[in-house]
Amino acid sequence: MNSGSWVRAAVAMAFVVPVCAAAMPGAAVACGGEVYREMDSTTQVVAQAEQALSEGKLAKAAQKAIQAYPALKIVKPGDVPLADRALRIIALASVRADGGISAGGFKGKEGAANLEWSIATLRNLSARRGNNPSYQTDLGEALSRVPAHHEEAAKVLGELAAKDLLTTPEGYAALARLRADAGQAEGREEAVKRCLAMTKTPKTCDVPAAVAAPAPSTAPVVASAGQT
Repeated sequence: MNSGSWVRAAVAMAFVVPVCAAAMPGAAVACGGEVYREMDSTTQVVAQAEQALSEGKLAKAAQKAIQAYPALKIVKPGDVPLADRALRIIALASVRADGGISAGGFKGKEGAANLEWSIATLRNLSARRGNNPSYQTDLGEALSRVPAHHEEAAKVLGELAAKDLLTTPEGYAALARLRADAGQAEGREEAVKRCLAMTKTPKTCDVPAAVAAPAPSTAPVVASAGQT
């Protein structure tokens, strides 16, 4: 079985579709009912994950997304619409936790790798939906978390803001941080105001006037075995 077929099989397993062995028409109908109930259950779990994400409960959001699709880390965007929703949830949960999520195949200690996975996933989801401001906002937010992608993040978020198309307070908060980092005081203030107007959680928009550079580490460097 090739990798694409294996992934599709893994996605299908999330529905836990029962095998219909009975030949009686009534049994077939009953089996169909089980399939629909399982699909409805998965939809509910994904909705719960979305709710948790909106409330800032990042660990719960990630856990629910994995509950819906246990093989989510290897699911490719576009295979199943509902799985795409779950992918968006866990990618944003990872972004907002600075990569520090532990669920399914994700390990909190692999924060940098988790962030890059999130960026790649949100980029793919955005590309599949053309010029959709919601997905572009998600991508811009993710890009803003990695210094190497700051230039692209500022472009994506800035262009959306100029057209009044940023769709989340987190997107405005990300833009405010980028502008603060660039010394754009007025731009930062405007982004913070827009963020506050969109959220019931003001802490989301808590962006310092200037982003301080991280203090140099004073921890000793321990050489691994074989190094000098």
